[in-house]
Amino acid sequence: MKEKQESAEKGLMEEIEETKKQVAMSPWRQQYHIQPIAGLLNDPNGLAFFGGQYHFFYQWYPFGVTHGSKYWYHICSKDMVHWQERGVALAPDQDFDLQGVYSGSAIEKNGELYLFYSGNKRDYETGERSPSICLAKMSADGVFEKNRTPVIAGPPCGYTSHFRDPKVWQAELGDYWMAVGAQTIAQQGTVLLFKSENLMDWSFEGELETPLADFGYMWECPDYFKLKNLSFLIFSPQGIEATKDGQFQNVYQSGYLKELVETEKPAFSMDAFTELDRGFDFYAPQTFEAPGKRRVLVGWMGLPEISYPTDAYGWAHCLTLPRELTVEQGRLYQRPIQELEMLRMGEYSKKQSIKEQEIYREEEESSQFEIIYRIEHNEAKKLHLKIRANQSSATYLLYEKETRRFTVNRGQAGVPFAEQFGVERSVVLDEALFEVRIFSDESSLEIFLNDGQEVFTLRIFPQGEAKTNEWWTEGGTAQLKIQKWQIKRSEENEL
Repeated sequence: MKEKQESAEKGLMEEIEETKKQVAMSPWRQQYHIQPIAGLLNDPNGLAFFGGQYHFFYQWYPFGVTHGSKYWYHICSKDMVHWQERGVALAPDQDFDLQGVYSGSAIEKNGELYLFYSGNKRDYETGERSPSICLAKMSADGVFEKNRTPVIAGPPCGYTSHFRDPKVWQAELGDYWMAVGAQTIAQQGTVLLFKSENLMDWSFEGELETPLADFGYMWECPDYFKLKNLSFLIFSPQGIEATKDGQFQNVYQSGYLKELVETEKPAFSMDAFTELDRGFDFYAPQTFEAPGKRRVLVGWMGLPEISYPTDAYGWAHCLTLPRELTVEQGRLYQRPIQELEMLRMGEYSKKQSIKEQEIYREEEESSQFEIIYRIEHNEAKKLHLKIRANQSSATYLLYEKETRRFTVNRGQAGVPFAEQFGVERSVVLDEALFEVRIFSDESSLEIFLNDGQEVFTLRIFPQGEAKTNEWWTEGGTAQLKIQKWQIKRSEENEL
C-alpha cells in the first residue's frame, strides 16, 4: 500500500514539474507561511496532534489555479513552525470522490487518525452533484487507506446537494458528533448534526439550532468546540449582504456564535454572529486541540471567486499563522502561537515619541518581520502608520481616537486585485488602542490589535522591495514602545 502511494505521488510530481518552474519565478513567494509547491491551496483540513507530531492537511489542486478536482496535501511538524512536506495524502481516485477530495476534519481512535472528508462526485453533462461524507484512516507509520464506501451516502431529505465539510468530535459522554455544512431546499444555509458510537455508523439528529434565520444561502466549514464555560460554532456563511457600518465586506464571511454549555447536543439560542477576522483575505478556518488543551485555529488566507496576482505564476494562496484561541470578556481572542517566537532574529527595542507633522521612519532589513507597537500614551486625535512602503506601494493603517475606529487601506499596497470589494476594512474597538502587532511576509500582513482582540489578515503584492515603515499623528503626540524582530526561515521550513 505504501509503495503504491509513493509511486502515484512520484508520477504526480513529474506531471507538475513545468508548473513548479513557473512558480520559482514568482516575486511574491512566502517565506514562513504554509503555501503550495505549485497550483492552488485552499481550506485547511484534518488538523491534529497525532503520534507526537502536528499533522496539517490542506485542499490542493496541483495543475493550475482553478478549483478543479482537489487532493489533500499533507505536512507535519513537531512545533507548528518548522514543517516537513509529506506529499499527497488523499487523491480523487474513487467513484465517490472522483471530482474532488473536499474539506473535512480528523480525530484519533485506537492508534489511527480518522480523516473525514467530503466526497465530490459530479456529472458534468447534467451538472448534477452527488456529495457524500467519506472516511480514510492514517496509520501510525503514515499509510492512508480509504473506506470502500462513504459513511454518509448523501444529504438527508429536505436538503440540496450543497452538503459538505464534516467536523467530528467526541462529546463528554463518549458519543461522537459530526457537524456538516448544508443548504435547505429553500436555499438557506444551515448545519446538520449526526451522531455515532463507533465513527462508522451515523444517525441524523436534525439541524443545529441557532438564532439566525435566513442568514445566507450556504454555511461552509462548521467547527464546534468548547472553551471554559462556553460553546462555540465557527462557520463560513455565503450570501451575506455587506452592511453600512462596515461588516461583511468580503465576498464570503467567517465568524462564530457562542453560548453557555448546557446540553450534550449542540444548540445555540442566543448571541449574534461575530466575524473572526476583519481583513480582506480570510476564510474556511478550522480549529483543533493542541497539547496543553490549547485550541488552535488556522485559516485559508484567501477567498473563493477572486483572482490573485500570483495566479500568473502558477500558484495561489497560503494558510494563516496558527493562532491560539482564548475566551476573554465573553469573546474569542486570537494570538499567534508562542512557538512562532523561535523564528525571531535580532531583537530591536526602543521608545519613540511621535510628534504632529513629523514622520518617524524606519527601514527593515527584509520583508519578513514581526513588530509590536505598544501605545504607552496617546493624545493624538489620529494615529497613522504606513507599512511595507516604497516609492510606489504602501499599506495604510489609521486609528481615530474619538471613535476608536481602526482602518486598514490596501488601495496602494501594490498590484491591485479584488477592488470590486473595496480597498478598506475597519472595526470599532471595545477599548482604546494600546497594541498593534504585525507579522509581515513577502506577500501578506497579519495585524493583531489589543493583544488579539481583533485581527486583520490581508495579502499584498508590492512591486519591488517594500521595507519602509512610517508613523505620524494628527491633533497631538503619542508615545510608543517598539519591539521588532526579523524573521528568518530555517532550512526545515521550506514550504
